[in-house]
Amino acid sequence: MKEKTFEEKIKRVEEVINLLEGNQPLEKSTILFQEAMELINLCEGELNQTEEQINKVITKNIIE
Repeated sequence: MKEKTFEEKIKRVEEVINLLEGNQPLEKSTILFQEAMELINLCEGELNQTEEQINKVITKNIIE
């Protein structure tokens, strides 16, 4: 299965939030919350990698 893009992950988090705001049974809410947290952690990792890449480009351009 193809890994979701950053944008797809964010969209799914938004969908899960909307579901959690509804009237869900506790067990389903727990599963949804866990899914959202996993996606958020993946997105945070991607953002950190992107920030590192940007900082390298900035640093390289400052040195040159």
